[in-house]
Amino acid sequence: KHLTTTTTTTTEIQKNTQEDDLQERLEHVSAEVSANVQRNVETVRREGGKLAKVAQETTGLHTMDDLKRWAGEQMKLAILCMGEFMQGYRQGRDEEIQNMVQNKYFPDAEQDLQKIIAENNAENNTGKDDTKDESSLDEKKNTSTKS
Repeated sequence: KHLTTTTTTTTEIQKNTQEDDLQERLEHVSAEVSANVQRNVETVRREGGKLAKVAQETTGLHTMDDLKRWAGEQMKLAILCMGEFMQGYRQGRDEEIQNMVQNKYFPDAEQDLQKIIAENNAENNTGKDDTKDESSLDEKKNTSTKS
């Protein structure tokens, strides 16, 4: 019992030490992130005007109206792209349907299907004839028994 208690205590100490190490690392990383954010905010405040001018010169968008105009052009381009895509899609779909209708994928399938149907019909007709013969025999027996 005494050894078990000591082992448990040692395990608890190890867990506490690991938790303390993890807490210290978390605090260190948190402090680094906070310092980086503060530096970034200061840089944006100092350099923000310069960055905005560079972005305006690079993109050609100086006002909100310029941005709206550009967004409208992008929407028109997207609509044209979708129209072209859909046209190609419909053409491909129609070609595939035509190929299926014309049996281009499985040209022998129609003949095979006709063969199978003919064989089934032959088997069914043979089976029906046997049934008719048996029922005829039964009727004959019943008639001769009644007489």
